[in-house]
Amino acid sequence: MFSVSGSKSSIQTNEQNLSFKSENKWLLLCVAGSSTSSVDGDLTGQTAKPHEPSDMEQDVKGLQAERTPVDLEPITVPYLNPLVLRKEFENILYNEGDTCLTQPRFVDEHPIIFWNMVWVFQRINIMSHLPGLCLQAASVNRNQVPHPSWENCDHNNVAVRCMWDNRRLHEEVGQPMYALWQQNEPPSTLVSALITDRTSIPRSVMLMVISGVRCNDLMEPLKKLAIERQKLKGKGVNRSHSLYWDILFLAFTVIGRENIDHAEFDCKYMEAYERLPQRDLKLYQRCDKPPSIASLYCRHYFKELEL
Repeated sequence: MFSVSGSKSSIQTNEQNLSFKSENKWLLLCVAGSSTSSVDGDLTGQTAKPHEPSDMEQDVKGLQAERTPVDLEPITVPYLNPLVLRKEFENILYNEGDTCLTQPRFVDEHPIIFWNMVWVFQRINIMSHLPGLCLQAASVNRNQVPHPSWENCDHNNVAVRCMWDNRRLHEEVGQPMYALWQQNEPPSTLVSALITDRTSIPRSVMLMVISGVRCNDLMEPLKKLAIERQKLKGKGVNRSHSLYWDILFLAFTVIGRENIDHAEFDCKYMEAYERLPQRDLKLYQRCDKPPSIASLYCRHYFKELEL
């Protein structure tokens, strides 16, 4: 499924954020408009001569009146197989002509095709005018009148980001480790000792995982996380996160993506998983398995996702 959500910010930043998901990968669109500010009065404290406001000053005051952000509800559409998407896209062109691709109503009348096309163009790293259509689309603005500064905006004012993850998916199963790491500062030793009813992964376990990544040894992190997941399951917390992605995202967050060799990480994870004792395999889920060879090859052909 795809899910699109966003907000219009105050006039000084004038941004709109949209996001939608394809399987476990999300798309974030940031629409950047103009930025305007002004200062009224005499900074020296002397009485300034009244003057007639210029057209520009009137425009600025009008823009400053619009400062309240407007949140947009998520838009969710199904993910389409590329072959199905191509067939549906060809049908639209045959019935409506290619001029329909220049109209904002294309977003409203064919939302599934539109958002899938935006996703595909971004993943194959090809520039497209399509994201600019959402600026004037009724289904995106939801009865909100677009700000005047957006009248001349187009796809060049829309930044598209494909994301690995969306935290809304984890509301029922608990946050992944990288999100838990970012939430709060580490608690004191005394507080940690007093907490006995844990419903998430302890920070001490996350530190052990990071240590394993730094030492190129993922065997112990795999074992420890599987045990922690079983403990939480006994407390009614069903963490269905893939251990592969949980460890990788935490490493990206703490160590920095630029410091992680993704291909080498995959090799170390595969080695550790294959060395797991047979008796312990019942603790692991299908999603914990290393990525397939086909997945690894695909990663080299498509634009990198962001976290």
